[in-house]
Amino acid sequence: MGRGTGLLDLDQSLTEFLRTDEISPAFARQLSVPSNRRALYFHIAHGPLREYRSLLLHLFALEVAFRDALWEGTDVDEDDCFEGIYQCAFLLRQCGDPADTRTLWKAQYLNQDVGELYVGYFVGAGIKETLAFLDQASDPSSVEIANFVREALAEDPGAQEWLKDWERQCSESLENCR
Repeated sequence: MGRGTGLLDLDQSLTEFLRTDEISPAFARQLSVPSNRRALYFHIAHGPLREYRSLLLHLFALEVAFRDALWEGTDVDEDDCFEGIYQCAFLLRQCGDPADTRTLWKAQYLNQDVGELYVGYFVGAGIKETLAFLDQASDPSSVEIANFVREALAEDPGAQEWLKDWERQCSESLENCR
């Protein structure tokens, strides 16, 4: 696991998090290591995702900061963990809460390294449900996200099949997080 902490320590910290819904200082130190986060994504992918939602929100913020630091040259990716932002975004998407679209949107135009996130990341709650949530919110970012989703899906008449294939590929990529 490179510079990371052992998986056993992560398992213990994760068990404690699920019991308390709090990130201890020791767990926060573990999570600051990108290779630990990737190992955790594999573990989380095989568990009840909704229980991990608050942790995934925290992890996504760490992934955004990591990718920003890589872009600015203030950090290096010694363990080849650059995909972590996509894996975390996919897991967060799988929680199915349309409110998470706003969190995911923070990475949409982060930098050229990240590029744009695919529309699939934004419709984990379902296309109709997500658009209904965004339309009722009517804040500027919700309007922008709703427009992005509508435009992306309007361009492809086979969007439902494409989304299923994309979801399968993302799930397979999580198998390589170990």
